[in-house]
Amino acid sequence: MNIKANMRVDFDSFKNTSTVATGWVEIEGIFKFPVSVRKWFDDKSGKEMMFVSYPQRKDGDRYSGVVYPHDREVRNEIDRVVLEVTKEKLFAETVPDVNIDDVRITPLNQKTGSVVQKLGIASVKMYGMTVNGIVIKEGRKGRFVQMPQYQTQGQYRDTVYGVTAAIQRKIEERVLLEYDKIIRAQEEVNMQEVQETKINQEIELTDEYRRQVSAIYDYENRNNIPENDRMTKWYDEMNAAVAKPWYKENDTGRVPISESTIAARYAEISGEQQTVGNTQAIQEEQKKAEDAEKKTVNAVITFTVAESSEFHSMGTYIDNISTIEEAIEKFNQIDPARLHGIPAIGINYHVKGTDSIEDEQADIVMGKIIDVPSLNSYPDMRDNETVKAAVEKLIEAYPESLVLSPTEDDVMQTLKMAGVDADRKRLDGIYSGTEDREEYLEYLKSLRENYVENDPDETKMYYLDKAITYVGQIRQPKTSQDENKGIDGAEEAVEIQEDEEPLYSSSDIITLMPNYFAEKNRDGVRFAIKNAKLNIDNPIIVGKYIRAQCFTVENGNDKVFARFQNELNGMEHMRTGPLLIRQQIVMQVFKDGVPQPPYLYASYKSDNVTEALEHYNECKVWWTDLTGQTTAEIFQRAKNMENKQDVKQNVKQNVKQNIKQNKLKL
Repeated sequence: MNIKANMRVDFDSFKNTSTVATGWVEIEGIFKFPVSVRKWFDDKSGKEMMFVSYPQRKDGDRYSGVVYPHDREVRNEIDRVVLEVTKEKLFAETVPDVNIDDVRITPLNQKTGSVVQKLGIASVKMYGMTVNGIVIKEGRKGRFVQMPQYQTQGQYRDTVYGVTAAIQRKIEERVLLEYDKIIRAQEEVNMQEVQETKINQEIELTDEYRRQVSAIYDYENRNNIPENDRMTKWYDEMNAAVAKPWYKENDTGRVPISESTIAARYAEISGEQQTVGNTQAIQEEQKKAEDAEKKTVNAVITFTVAESSEFHSMGTYIDNISTIEEAIEKFNQIDPARLHGIPAIGINYHVKGTDSIEDEQADIVMGKIIDVPSLNSYPDMRDNETVKAAVEKLIEAYPESLVLSPTEDDVMQTLKMAGVDADRKRLDGIYSGTEDREEYLEYLKSLRENYVENDPDETKMYYLDKAITYVGQIRQPKTSQDENKGIDGAEEAVEIQEDEEPLYSSSDIITLMPNYFAEKNRDGVRFAIKNAKLNIDNPIIVGKYIRAQCFTVENGNDKVFARFQNELNGMEHMRTGPLLIRQQIVMQVFKDGVPQPPYLYASYKSDNVTEALEHYNECKVWWTDLTGQTTAEIFQRAKNMENKQDVKQNVKQNVKQNIKQNKLKL
């Protein structure tokens, strides 16, 4: 049977939701139908499974299959083709950086009444090709990029696009980055023009105005008025050159300013001095707070429960649930065996007076995952107190679930954009639970107050608010007690659990790995290895350090071999030159027992112990991440190996002793 499958993988969804891929299956070139690949967690086996989902439709209160293979062999063949194509797409997601030679942006500076605004047109040069007509747009959820399109049968389709979502994202990120640079440059030019205009205006001031300013300064100095409270500075920010508030008018014209006039004016504005230099910023903050309060008052929060988080129309779907407690109850009643889907609890955000089509809805609980960062796409919903309380109740109701946090790289990048000198070690501590998250949040909030008080940069304020949100969502990962102990607690490490069912077969890994080595694609290597069944050999331990450990992925006479090494690079260096210490992770593919060219996944060299220790720790992090181990687990493997060797040795000694005693008896 001729079966073709065209699948599209959303890599982010693959990591955080049940959906791995969606696409179409074509049978014998005659007809086709949509399918999806999803994953689910089997509580009985404790393993994550993948399956092909076929389309269904709702018929009253029941769902029936629109199209499905009634023949078991046909289904197995369709599943095989779909899963193979999906695997290829997943591997394709982990690609090296896209080399973009040049990006040209033409800002439009056009404002319309539309919800979505066109900000500019871009052209991109890459790999000897030029792509024109890329449109930069901005909607309710921020800026985005639209690739060149053509219209067919009433629908718009992309003329050119990245072959994977990962490639497409990299193109979009580069275009938006270049657009931001142009906008910032324009803002700097505009600011400079304003300053130049102001300077020119000041040059043209009359002698009368100069005398008035001089009189005010004299008064301020005599009365020891603080610099921040001075009238002249306050009015300069309101364009004093135009306003000229320090004179009176009568029938004869302007009256020269007097000391009594200055004193009266200071008395008049004494209550305003606290907002010197910051009136506009504080007013904007107050307006934001008022708008947020209006949205909060008019917001209606309800909850949803879906039997299928991917397709709400498949299986049971309940909306307009008034309380989170009721949603949890209905969620717990779902039979996971009926549809084999990933059930979900979602939140719906409605604003009174708006059409329901404008509602925001997000699934928060999806199977064994609680996706808190997904709310960042809906700031109004995220910041709602009812929503916050609901999320906390969900986390409390499902303590065994994985609560997702914003990635550490995202937090670091956001802090950098906010102009904050972020401490990576402190952030590592917050993620591991050794640093106080709330204390760091208070620090960031104090920075925000300083921004408001000192004429803030809107861009930095935006990213600082974003960073505060991200840090507030960090949750300490669930780790074993032994992992927190580190090397010193290795002796008490729990028994190492069996790995979950791998996503890829050994033959897949062995076939594709040489390509990754050739492309020096570390991300691809990491992704492949972490989804393969590893045979991790017992390590060699020297003191508190790992000297060596290996892993293999085997398929008959073929294998992928990797080794972690921490050692002296040859004794000859001790006699002929400086001491050279090496830490590295080396990998190699064997085809029919023949080794292929090796690949250095990580490599460090040092000529002193201090530097070598730093390199050792860096290399060890790469190794533990690659193999899915903790340091404690590595030491436990060594301990288990020693115990086995001791048992073997004792057996040998006992056998020898028995033989010796029997000989003496004879």
